[in-house]
Amino acid sequence: MFLGLDSTPAMEHLLKLVDDIVRVSMVEGTDHDYGHVQRVFHIATILAKKENADLELVQVGALLHDIGRVIGEPHGEVGAKRAGQILDGLGYPCERTARVERIVRYHVFSGRGKLESLEEKIVWDADKVDGFGAIGIARMYYMLGRRNLPFADLSWDEKHVAPTFDLLNTGTAKRLAGERFNFMIRFRSVLERELALADLSVADEYPSVRDMERRRPKLDTSAGTEIRGMRDERQTRIPGLK
Repeated sequence: MFLGLDSTPAMEHLLKLVDDIVRVSMVEGTDHDYGHVQRVFHIATILAKKENADLELVQVGALLHDIGRVIGEPHGEVGAKRAGQILDGLGYPCERTARVERIVRYHVFSGRGKLESLEEKIVWDADKVDGFGAIGIARMYYMLGRRNLPFADLSWDEKHVAPTFDLLNTGTAKRLAGERFNFMIRFRSVLERELALADLSVADEYPSVRDMERRRPKLDTSAGTEIRGMRDERQTRIPGLK
């Protein structure tokens, strides 16, 4: 886990304890596994430093943001309660624990309108940035398969991708997500063409393999026949020589 130069020994110790709890709690092999938590942690760290937010609150909140998923839904609400229990057990200050609880409670998409602090907005953004780009596409198809939805249904893009990008709270998050967002737009365009077989229209402009065989000039093999004949005769006259 990368902490950066701004971390103090006490902060590193706290984050290590929280990270250990989260790592053994998260279910691996899902679209919201420990790998997702780690990516959100790193993205949130970048955002916090660029936006001059409280780094410790952001990092602790990012580590705990999906802890509720291993308990049940609504995972933001149950996660906030679990985060409070974890931090209370670690002796974290009550006032800061309450602030982390808000980060966890409102990191969900529907919590966007209830965000108040910069730290809450940053973790919300970091969680959504991980939903863009190639990673976002891979996670989306995992969810579509898990829910037995057709992969060719592009409504997920219309409902989630563009609206989420527009709702990012910080300018830094939009800059970070911009390239990933554009990649998803290009991917959708290519996917639509392939689903419609429109990309295969250029095939008519090129000859088939059979046509290329017909057009290939025939080679004069008579010289090769004479050479092979001379080699055979030589091998017959001088046995044992190569």
